[in-house]
Order: sequence, then structure tokens, then C-alpha cells
Amino acid sequence: MKVEDIMIKDPILLRPDYSISKVARIFEEHKIGGAPVVDDNGLLIGVFTKRHFYKFINMESSKNTPIAKLMRINDVVYGHLHSDISQIFNYSNVGVLPIVDSNHKVVGIITRDNLFQYLWKTSTELNSDLRYLLQFSFDGLSIVDGDGTILYRNSVMKKLTGVPDEEAIGRSVHELRKKGAYGTSNYISSIKVCQQTKKPVTVTYINYEGRRVVDTCSPVLEADGSIKRIICNIRDVTEFNLLQEELQEAHDLNKKYKITLQEQYKKRTKTIYSSPKMQDLMDYISRIALVDSTVLITGESGTGKELVAENIHYSSTRKDYPLIKVNCSSIPESLFESEMFGYESGAFTGAKKTGKLGYFDLAENGSIFLDEIGDLPYSFQVKLLRVIQNKEYIRVGGNKYQKANVRILAATNKDLLQMVRQNR
Repeated sequence: MKVEDIMIKDPILLRPDYSISKVARIFEEHKIGGAPVVDDNGLLIGVFTKRHFYKFINMESSKNTPIAKLMRINDVVYGHLHSDISQIFNYSNVGVLPIVDSNHKVVGIITRDNLFQYLWKTSTELNSDLRYLLQFSFDGLSIVDGDGTILYRNSVMKKLTGVPDEEAIGRSVHELRKKGAYGTSNYISSIKVCQQTKKPVTVTYINYEGRRVVDTCSPVLEADGSIKRIICNIRDVTEFNLLQEELQEAHDLNKKYKITLQEQYKKRTKTIYSSPKMQDLMDYISRIALVDSTVLITGESGTGKELVAENIHYSSTRKDYPLIKVNCSSIPESLFESEMFGYESGAFTGAKKTGKLGYFDLAENGSIFLDEIGDLPYSFQVKLLRVIQNKEYIRVGGNKYQKANVRILAATNKDLLQMVRQNR
């Protein structure tokens, strides 16, 4: 806050040639105890106050004596219009403090009275704001002095401890313990430990209503190390704990479903064959499976390319993780990137607020089978190349790379070499 916000504007101004009697009438008429004195140009040259009248009486001068003879010209303390209000406190012993602008002209004054009014208003508003902060807090809050007497508590503290205000405020926690105040034993124990150790104490317990709460007591120490206050905070974490339990249950269930799904995948990889050529192929697949590299499977439609991909996956070290199958020809080009890499929240109109995982996210630690890769959009081929080379990608709407710990298995019935020659 600036000086101009609290000063008295357009104050009474005196001239150095005003007589003592004239100034006395001005003071009486306007009920003031002092005023700035300015020259013909309106520039500050001094301040005349009631104490100058005492000087006049001692001098036994005429009532027509100019006030300039009773004051020291140009020897005056003043404040600046745009200064911070904190600077004014250095002159709190001055009865009337003139405020000047950049041209040294008087634009206002600050008196002890309006400075006191400002401080009173500020402290009252601050006290009110602090009470709002304490009273409407989600947590139970209380203030205890060094002897254990409860000085203040909000309504939430009353609810969590089960003790009415009239039985708690102004009472010592030791007195409450002796009375056997219901629901306060753990709360009181926390304060007692805090008093003994002079360190913050946090405990978790079930209160009288069966609610799980976290109780924290923190000491406020004097310069000599003694306890001045203890600030106690109690938070009801019942719902939070329930959410944690539900989250753990969901995690366990997800793990169970994942194992079941993996078993189903394993069952699908059972290949029945008897010819020597198929035996050679299966042996080759077994060797390829041990090398964690990208694999391209070619062949006419219906020749079992997907079955080969399954055998490679379930014979590899990634067999305990998902094999995600994607038919590239069935995904519209406009959706290809978001389906493959997923998208962040708000990536485009209609996007889910939580974002969406892509196929590469779902295949993490496992394998992804890109069937009909010959139909892969040209614009997406460069981005897929980055995944193959650098093992990273960016989600739609994202700004950071995601690591891709995924083995790529691809299949096509087209001549890819010929398509490369045709810039496809």
C-alpha cells in the first residue's frame, strides 16, 4: 500500500506571514493540531503545530507575530506521495507529516490519528481473515499454549474429538485427561509427547466415531527454547484410505485379468503340424524368437502369418507380456497416429479428458503385431521408423517422448520392395 492511499488529501496550508492569532483561529475552526507551511509557489518550507504556541507564550511576543519567526524554515521532515506506507512508520513520532509530490508541493498530510486508524483497520481485517482461514479449514485446528491450555479450536476439531468448545477452550489437556474426556486420549497424548520432545509429532488412530484420522502437533519455540504455542492439526483420512484400498483391489483384479489374458494368448499359439518343412519353420521361429529384433513376415493371405507371429512372441523372453494385434488396413489414416501412439488430454475436439493409451502403450514390455503393414499410411512410416530406430514416440497432443519397450512383428502379402521403388 502507498502513502497516497491513507493520507488526508487537500490539507489546510499556512503561509509564513500568517500571524499567530490567524493560525490560532484556523486551528480552532478546523479542529486541527498542525499544518504544513508553504511559500508563494506552494512548496513546503515547514510545519506549524501546537507546540509552537507554547514557544510563543514563552517569548511573550505580539499576537500579530508572523509564524515564520517561531519555526525553522526548510528544516522539516516529510514523506513522498508514492512511497510505501512502511516507510512512514519511521516518522511515527511526528504529529503532522506533510506529503509532497515530485515537485515538492504539498498534496496531503498524515497524522498520528489516521495512521492509527489505518493500523487498526489493517489488523482487524487480518484478524478476520485468519479466523476465516481457521474456521473454514477442512482440517481440525487448535492452538495450545506451552502449559497445555487450549486457547483456540475450530468447529472441525470439535467434531473430530467429540468434545464441545465449552469443555475444551480454556482447559488444560491434562485436566481433560483426568476427566476422561471421550475421544481425546490420542489427541492429548500427541500434545504431551510434543511438550516433552519439543519436536513435531504425527500419529494415526481411529477416533470415537470410528474415523481414521492423522494428528500432527507442531511446537512454536521461544528464543530460549521454551514452548510458546503448540499448533495441532487433525485430518480425517477415512475416504482417502478407502480409495487406496479400492485402488489396490482394482490393481490386483487387473493383474489377475492380465494373467488370464496371457494364458488365453498362450493357448492360441498351439500349432499342429507334421511335415518336415513345418518342423524346419518352427525351428527357425524358435531361433528368431531368442533375438529381440524387429521381424517382417511375408506371404499370401491365409498362409498363417499371424500364427507365426504368435509363435515368435510366445517363444521369446516377452512371452509373459501382451501380444497386441493391429490390422493396419482397418484403421482410417486420420486416426492412425492416435490409435498407435495414443493421445493426451485435450489433444483435439472430442478427446477424452483422461487421454487414451495407444497400441504401443498396451504392448509395453511385450510385442505388437502390425498386420497388413503394406497398407501403412506414408505419413506414418517416418514416425514408425523412429520407434524402430530410437525406441521412442510422442503421443498426439504431447510434448515429450515416450519410451517404447516393444518388439515389432509385421506382416504383409504385398511386395514391399516394389512399393519402395514406387515411392509408396
